[in-house]
Amino acid sequence: MGIGFGGGAIRRIPLTNSLNVNLEASFIHRNLYSEKGERIKPKDIGPTDPTDPTSSHSIVNEKYDYWEDETEFVLSFIPVLVQFTPFEFPLYVAAGFQVDFPMLAKLTTTEKYADGSSDDDTEPYEGRAWYDLGIVLGVGYSITERFSFNLRSVVGFTSVTGKRADARTPTQYGLSVDFF
Repeated sequence: MGIGFGGGAIRRIPLTNSLNVNLEASFIHRNLYSEKGERIKPKDIGPTDPTDPTSSHSIVNEKYDYWEDETEFVLSFIPVLVQFTPFEFPLYVAAGFQVDFPMLAKLTTTEKYADGSSDDDTEPYEGRAWYDLGIVLGVGYSITERFSFNLRSVVGFTSVTGKRADARTPTQYGLSVDFF
């Protein structure tokens, strides 16, 4: 996972002195997946005997570094986030669910070879599922009635590709400053 950023709007609906329901809509850019490693690919280094046109070619395995990044913009909705302040202290806990709709998902692959050359390839991530569903859990601190900090996690239930065999689910951790 990588770093992302976003912004949005929140509507807080007080139910009691210690219980609120928040409705949220956000626009987020996130790095969904990153991988770095080494790979090996065959490289043709030419004929074994350059003077003989029927000579076979020599193939060697060449190691190279690679990076893969999946990035996307997401329209995110939290239709219900229950916020509970159990004590007079302005610390609260929150729970709810979130639905994300990915847009402009892309996969970037960079390969860097031993000779210093590199290949970059960016293409739309066609296999991306059209929505993500997750549970939101968080804690926060209210500085004033309208200003707070919160830390939250969204644990995803749906796979990135929408296929049951793919175990990659988006899990997010966030730190935010909220102004109501």
